[in-house]
Parts: sequence; C-alpha cells; structure tokens
Amino acid sequence: MLRNTILHVIAITFLLACVSKPSSDPKDEAKDTITVVKRLPQFPDLDISQYQVYEDSDTVITLPESDFVGAPKDREPASLRQAQGVIRSGDQLTFTLKNGQQKVLKANLQDDENSVDYIFIRSLDAIGHWEVLAFYYESFDYVLISQFDGTETHLWNKAVLSPDNKYLLCGSCDLEAQFVPNGFQLWSVENGHLSLSWSKEIENWGAERLIWTKDNYVWGEQTYRDQVTGELTNRLIKMRLFWPDAR
Repeated sequence: MLRNTILHVIAITFLLACVSKPSSDPKDEAKDTITVVKRLPQFPDLDISQYQVYEDSDTVITLPESDFVGAPKDREPASLRQAQGVIRSGDQLTFTLKNGQQKVLKANLQDDENSVDYIFIRSLDAIGHWEVLAFYYESFDYVLISQFDGTETHLWNKAVLSPDNKYLLCGSCDLEAQFVPNGFQLWSVENGHLSLSWSKEIENWGAERLIWTKDNYVWGEQTYRDQVTGELTNRLIKMRLFWPDAR
C-alpha cells in the first residue's frame, strides 16, 4: 500500500514537471526589454535669422565696453594688477603656468607682415585661461592662453562665457576693411580644454559686445549697413539660444 502511494506521488510530480509554463504575454516581454534613451543636447545653437531689435530706452541691459575704446594698452597695467601669474617686461608678456613652466608672448613691432603685438586683457579663471588681444599687420584676434599648459586658442573676437562656464561665444564684425570675419563662434569648455563647436559667417552684419543671459539669450550690438543711406548703423539686438539635438 505504501509502495503504491509513493509511486502515485512520483507520477504526479513527474506530470507537473512536464507541463510547460504558460508563456508570458509578448507585450509584457517587450515592456521588460525596452530601454528609453534620452538624447542629450550636444551644444547650443544661435538663432541669427529671427532676432529682436531694441532701442536703448526699451531695456535696462547694459553691454560691456569695447576693448577698442581709447588706447587698449593704456588699460593693461590695471588689468595686470588684477591678474595672477602674468607680468610684462618690455615687449613681452610672461605667464607662469600651473605645470611649473612659463609661456612667453613676445611682440614683433616691425612694420611688416610678420608684425604682432600683444595686450593682456583679463583672467578667465573659471575656465583656466588668460585672455590676450593680439594685433597683426592688418588684422587682430583674441588669444586664450591655458593656465595649465600654455596652449594658445585663437578666437575671432572677445569671449563671453555662458552662465554655466561650459561654453564660450564670440561675435565678430568688420564690414568696412573686412580683415576679420563677420559672424559668431561657439567654443566648448571641458576640463580646461577648448574645442570649436561651430562658426557662422554672415555677409551683411555682425555683432559684438555680447552678453549671454541665464535665460539663454544673447544680447549684442549689431552693426549693419543702412540700405537707404549706405552708412554703417548700430543697434541693440537679442538672439535666442536653443539646443537642436534635444529630444
């Protein structure tokens, strides 16, 4: 009797083991395997086609003064007093780097195609760089010097930092001589290194003296040629920044 009971239990257990488990709903399986990937924005873009125009009386925004007002070199001593690790000796600027070495920018004041002069502008400690204005034979640009290793990065014009210090934007304008571009550059900042994200050249206008606000707008002084008078005219504009890769 006991033997028959044991055989009966074994048979039932075997039958239960052989019965396949019902498969789950394919929809449920799909839900388990879906991974939602949100594309992060790569870098901001600047809307240069649908900007807003303002009169000075329309807003309380105050644009920064241009480095070209007066004689830039006359303001350099005050800028050097506010900086650390930079000294001038005659026609050269010497930068003491964080790696213990020195970086020297030496002027060539000969009146020929090789001429260059450097003027110290300011420290950008938030991104680990110094900013220098460089004058050449028939043009100029801004040079950012890495405080870490002395790497030079040449920009079209003065850099304006994004509120989070992750980007640099510069606006350039030269409608008369056309020695420098008209347009904008965006640089990305990562671990003290700069890389060019994009550049945009514009034919009929340019903007300088930029401000990047916390609500992701850029204000600047636009220079354009009046179609009626043919004269160069300045006005205040506001441009939108947006992230085209955001999803």
